[in-house]
Amino acid sequence: MAHATLIARLPAAQQAEAFTAAFHNVYLTSGQTSILVPAKDLAAWIEENLLLDLAYVPFDKTDARLLLEAGNCDQCPKRTGFNALLFPDATADRCTDRAMLSGED
Repeated sequence: MAHATLIARLPAAQQAEAFTAAFHNVYLTSGQTSILVPAKDLAAWIEENLLLDLAYVPFDKTDARLLLEAGNCDQCPKRTGFNALLFPDATADRCTDRAMLSGED
């Protein structure tokens, strides 16, 4: 259940990648199989690979011109700090749209 919750609260575009990261391939005498990683490991992977820590961004998060179609970060629903019901265990204020803000493809 913890794995499903971690994946479900991500944007749809990131869910497949997180689902793949939830499993680790192991090789047994009977062949290769996948095992589920601990939920805390998946949570750490998501924070490291899919979320952008807003404490270290090189732009002004309060600037309404940051993204013309979205405005500033304060009221953005993609920010974990904005959506405390969805991210009650968030330890830092992070953006769930890392690719858009960091210019990644």
